[in-house]
Amino acid sequence: SLETIGLLKMDFLGLINLTILSRAVDLIQETQAEVVDVWDIPLEASHPKAQKAYDMLSRGETTGIFQLESDGMRRYIVDLKPRSVKELAAMVALYRPGPIAHIPRYIQSKFDPGQIVYAHPTLEPILSETYGVIVYQDQVLKIVQAVAGFTLGQADLLRRAMGKKKKEEIDKQRENFLLGSSERGIPKAVAEKIFGEIEPFAGYAFNGAHAACYAMVAYQTAYLKANYPAEYLAAYLGAYSDRTDKIVGAIDECGRLGVTVLPPDINTSRSDFSVPENGKILFGLLGIKNVGKAPVDAILAARNTGVPFRDLSDFCDRVFAEGLTSKSVIEMLIKAGALNAIHPNRKALLEGLDECIATAQRNVRDQQSGLMSLFDGDDAQDSLVDTIKPLPVVPDFSRGERLSFEKELLGLYLTEHPVKPFEPELRRKYRALRIENLTDISTGNHVVIGGMVTDIRQRNTTSGQPMLTLQIEDTSGSVSVTCFPRVTAEFGRLVLVNSILAISGRVQRRERIGVTVTEEESNEAQVQAEIHCDKVERVIENAMASDARPKIVHLKVDNTCKSRLRMVRDVLSSSEGGSKLLVHVELVANEAPTMVETTLLVDPDEQKLEQVRRMLGGGYKRVWVE
Repeated sequence: SLETIGLLKMDFLGLINLTILSRAVDLIQETQAEVVDVWDIPLEASHPKAQKAYDMLSRGETTGIFQLESDGMRRYIVDLKPRSVKELAAMVALYRPGPIAHIPRYIQSKFDPGQIVYAHPTLEPILSETYGVIVYQDQVLKIVQAVAGFTLGQADLLRRAMGKKKKEEIDKQRENFLLGSSERGIPKAVAEKIFGEIEPFAGYAFNGAHAACYAMVAYQTAYLKANYPAEYLAAYLGAYSDRTDKIVGAIDECGRLGVTVLPPDINTSRSDFSVPENGKILFGLLGIKNVGKAPVDAILAARNTGVPFRDLSDFCDRVFAEGLTSKSVIEMLIKAGALNAIHPNRKALLEGLDECIATAQRNVRDQQSGLMSLFDGDDAQDSLVDTIKPLPVVPDFSRGERLSFEKELLGLYLTEHPVKPFEPELRRKYRALRIENLTDISTGNHVVIGGMVTDIRQRNTTSGQPMLTLQIEDTSGSVSVTCFPRVTAEFGRLVLVNSILAISGRVQRRERIGVTVTEEESNEAQVQAEIHCDKVERVIENAMASDARPKIVHLKVDNTCKSRLRMVRDVLSSSEGGSKLLVHVELVANEAPTMVETTLLVDPDEQKLEQVRRMLGGGYKRVWVE
């Protein structure tokens, strides 16, 4: 409408990736005393740091990389094995409706130049740098100039007609194109072939400058991630602190790269994610849900003296003096584990909070009214601390409750995912696929996935039969599972929130309605995989229960009982499960045993453990469960 009435339409794109780059550069300077200018980094693959970036991309490790994160793009990048920003620009431009069909030919032509064929010699100087494939709008304009003698203005009219799919205008421009090419001695069949090739590109392809800019940002993010992973991922986590899906993916990537992510800590955390020591990322206080900027500023101001918070009373006194007066905010900090450094028992902290807050409020009022304590002097603070009533002695929250707090307040399970202890059994016994890998599975294929039930919704069909929709989560992601009436009737009793299930079914895909996908994200993000279930097996009833975590089975043996150890292995192998088997081998008397973690995963009952004890001799001391 704007163009129709003669106004100029302009799009302004703000990229969060530029913020990530800027923050990462600051962290690198702070932690490694190195100044990095992202606009002056080596681009040639022969440079060691550039090579690390290209090698990382070639392995498909594109999580957190601008424009290259989607599963489809990841597969193409692995096949391409890029060695220049120009190749990245071509991929960014081709990964669009229409041109995407030509990506395989582009990749094949890179590695086998003999496959490059030009419809007419006129095209070679225009398409040689892209291995004979039309990639950019600029190339379309140059082709119609060279083949049909169009002016740049006429060429742009053709591009617009194709882009807006105006058939009448396209037909008119096609006649002009064929006429112009005929005048230049190009056979009609060749001209028609060229016109057919440019049509899919004219409407959808990027212009070269746009693709080059995107490719440069993609390379910059890859360069920093490959060479400074902790700093880059810390910046990435901070930028997406309000996007749980991004946080979960980035934390998972940290684990894969060996970058430790430490939980929030009121004594050391900043407002944003930081890198307190090389290779480790510290969770930022602003990453805790329901804790806003003002409370975080108050905590940091109270900590400004450089003296760590010593206990809950000291914390409340100092932050209340800085204006933090919300009990609920402190409760969120406690539940998220941010006060574990001053006391590891979260329940005790919560139960002692009211008294500490009352004291802090009284101290603030006294200070505001100008009252002086009889103890005011050099040792005033120490005297007050010495008289503080200890926190209540109560059992801490269960493992499951603590993990629930993490999920609620951090958006993910940070210290341990409830499913993780059971994943070996899911992979080994049930051959379950990781949920993140569903994107590689075609619609209609049968799969097995395993994970924890996080949500259950029941509804009735039009005929009144009940059916279930479940949300299943493992350490790599979550997926929706639909149980139709037959499956619900047969297996519905096994489905409980927090239960670990192995789900068999077929992959289906549906469009995500109402989901806004930004340009730097994949258009694949609009299509979501789901499972149509045909069988359910329960692995464990409640993964969040305090005793649900698989135990470690220990065997204490000496180096003279190998034959008996084979028998032990056979006995335990018949009890396959998800518990680790550790063998303590005593080589020399009176020396600490060497501990060997076996690949055997077991779940023995007491009868089998007693059988093993009799085999090994020495009774209970030689076999125990932790």
